[in-house]
Amino acid sequence: MKRRNGEIDALKFLFAAAIMIYHGWNYLGLDQGLFAAGYMGVEFFFVTSGFFLAAHVVRRGSDSDETPLAYAVSRYKFFFVWQIIAFVASFIVLSIIYHWSAGQMATTLVRAIPEILLLQQSGLMLNPTYVVNGITWYLSALLLVSFIAYWLIRKFGKSFLCFGAPLVSLLVLGYFVHAGGFSNPWGWTGFFYHGFLRALAEMFLGCFIYGVVSFTELEGTWLGKMNAKLAGVLKAAFVVFLVVLATGGGQDYLFIFLIVVCALMFVMQVRPTALPDRLNEGFIYLGRLSLPVFLNQLWCWKLMDYFLGFGTWNPALAIGVYSMVVVVLSAIEMAIINAVRKR
Repeated sequence: MKRRNGEIDALKFLFAAAIMIYHGWNYLGLDQGLFAAGYMGVEFFFVTSGFFLAAHVVRRGSDSDETPLAYAVSRYKFFFVWQIIAFVASFIVLSIIYHWSAGQMATTLVRAIPEILLLQQSGLMLNPTYVVNGITWYLSALLLVSFIAYWLIRKFGKSFLCFGAPLVSLLVLGYFVHAGGFSNPWGWTGFFYHGFLRALAEMFLGCFIYGVVSFTELEGTWLGKMNAKLAGVLKAAFVVFLVVLATGGGQDYLFIFLIVVCALMFVMQVRPTALPDRLNEGFIYLGRLSLPVFLNQLWCWKLMDYFLGFGTWNPALAIGVYSMVVVVLSAIEMAIINAVRKR
């Protein structure tokens, strides 16, 4: 059985941290700082999610009795646990900070029903200012696109993975070029939120990369022989783009970044990981930790800022303390949830 490649999990955690730090600068009202373009980490999550979704469907085969709805429900159940914990924490923190009355709490809960059900990117949430934990738009978009992509892969197989997926991705990304980018997931096209289209384009891109890996015979070819060298070059290029993220480069480099991410995914899946077992397992743990880190960042910042007054701190120190607290709390949360699930 092929070992899971922990390098990808390590990158998941790295990008979750980049997004967290990026939001930290925003909370302080500052435009510059470490990972000032960290929002681009979401692109990595969408591409990898599309890749592994396609892998799941193809490996199960066309004779599988798993339906798109069954898959979507299983993923929904998995994400809902993490989402509801973060939602409740966010709701409590916001009610304390803004001194909500019972009526305001009730109104907020009613308006947040699409968010609670992870349906906000479907268009059911008419006013995004009502969101309690705004970053969960990512899970909503991911689940919606997962359902669509699953059905298309099962229905059309290789034709979708190698032709339909890249075509749709190209057209949607082309739209964003003319729309001025997609850093705001709540931009409304008249039919879809930008967040949904962002997930659609990038998850379909991930599906396409898996199609290339799955249906291309590399063993014995020049690409197969050069794979180790290619991996080194791509990793070096990836480090360059991490530096771009860390120093504030952003939208101008986004599409090049996507290309490098896709190429890196390709190489990492074709070439077995050479990591020692313990290091690989540690990276896998960090990959799993990336989800609660992503979901807990907003309420943690607001609560700490309310009691500690981060606005008076050195910005780098404030973000460092905040990041450490989010990671530690997320690790404790994950340990508790895993222990409960094993009972």
